[in-house]
This record gives sequence, structure tokens and C-alpha cells, in this order.
Amino acid sequence: MTELRSDSRRMAGFLNCQAARWAAFGVFLAMAGALGWVHREDILPTKPAAAPVNAELAQCLAGRSGQIERMRADGVIDEAQATLFKGRAEALCWGRFGPGAGPPPPRRN
Repeated sequence: MTELRSDSRRMAGFLNCQAARWAAFGVFLAMAGALGWVHREDILPTKPAAAPVNAELAQCLAGRSGQIERMRADGVIDEAQATLFKGRAEALCWGRFGPGAGPPPPRRN
């Protein structure tokens, strides 16, 4: 029983010493460094690469947007309709010329 007490006192004495505190601080620094390394993109994000320019997509968007603006200027449609038409025109252009756009799938009879 006395041996058990002396072992626990020795362990408590070691945990309270300066070397144990420095070791704990070293472990803390190592773990903080590892966490920083894992999340380096979140902490210091790199500049995103510019998307390649798709001339057909840009031309489609500009043409459709111009047509919608002319209709709105002529009073054919109001602002709410212009907003709706612009969203639909953008979806149409992205569907035709956006990334992953290709020929339509074959029809099944």
C-alpha cells in the first residue's frame, strides 16, 4: 500500500515539474501546427483559377440579354417579367453552351 502511494506521489511530482509543462507545450505547438497544415487552404486560400472563356456562351448571354432589355425599354414587358426572362435565357444559354453541354441524348421510343 505504501508503494502505491509513493508511485502516485512520484507521478504527481513529475506532472508538476517544469519538464512536463514544457513537454505539454511542445505537444500543443505540434498539434496546432498539424491543424494549421491540414486547414492551410481555409486559413490562406489561394487565388482561384480563372474559368476558360466560352465565346459561344458569352455571345448567347449578351444577345438574349439585349433582346430582353429592348422589350423592357419598349414597354412590352415589365421589370418582373424581364427578371424572369433573364433567368430563363441564362438557363437556356448555359444548357446549350455551358460546361458539359453536348448533343441531346437519343430519344427512346
